[in-house]
Amino acid sequence: MPKWIYLYVDDVRPAPDGWERARTVTEAIRALDGPLYVEKLSLDHDIMCVYGDDGEGHPYNEHTSPETYEPIARFVRMMKFMDRPVTVVIHTANDPAGQVMMDILKDQVYELVRCRDSDTELKELVYR
Repeated sequence: MPKWIYLYVDDVRPAPDGWERARTVTEAIRALDGPLYVEKLSLDHDIMCVYGDDGEGHPYNEHTSPETYEPIARFVRMMKFMDRPVTVVIHTANDPAGQVMMDILKDQVYELVRCRDSDTELKELVYR
């Protein structure tokens, strides 16, 4: 059994193969503070309010909640440096909010990456 995990924090997108998914701030912080070391962390910014799906897994009647995943970035900053993930990926489609997350974590982890949905080649490198 591995002593580390890759953690993908997003309430809408599925986690890449080999990654654990946290849908809430609480789930993510529990994982970061848990018994397994989170080696890679991938963070969305916006939390969506989804009222259902079309039967094929596509959400409908969604809107952005006033809550965000920023508290997770701030939690990482408060962690002991040796306990922080080595790599943090910001994968939000919200560019201004992605920059806020990058600013929170700048110089706080070994590798900080901004990955947009259109960055196919980068996604292949980051999520392998």
